[in-house]
Amino acid sequence: MRIIILSMLLVVSSFVYGQEEKSAAESQKNRIGLHAGVTTGIGLSYRYKPGKFALQLTGIPIFTGDGSTVVSGGLSAMYYLREASGADLFTYFGNHVFYNDETFYNMGLGIGIDFHPWKEVLDITLQGGYGVLRVNDDPISIPTIEVGLYYRF
Repeated sequence: MRIIILSMLLVVSSFVYGQEEKSAAESQKNRIGLHAGVTTGIGLSYRYKPGKFALQLTGIPIFTGDGSTVVSGGLSAMYYLREASGADLFTYFGNHVFYNDETFYNMGLGIGIDFHPWKEVLDITLQGGYGVLRVNDDPISIPTIEVGLYYRF
């Protein structure tokens, strides 16, 4: 009798499947931190990454002692090409509006890497590309470098 019960338990248990558990990295869609880039914005930054695509919003107002204001605002779109435990590779398109007595619009595109030195907690972002600065007034084009530091949650 014991052999029949054990056999039935073995057969039944072979049809039981466990629930697939998402890793913490897959469930962390939000990132907040600091970012600096000519074509992606300067200041506090929020990145939303629900899948392969991500959106990043960056900006800060700076009030000077003489009553003037400097404002930086950026909106970037990203597409992740490859994701790994140590680093992610992505492409980006950045838009940046900079105001300091005059308004300048900068835009650019390129490639970037998110390094994960503390897995599932912190990202260090390095981006490099090609940008067009002052699109709305006497444009110039230059290579660009953008950097960021993000906390995942």
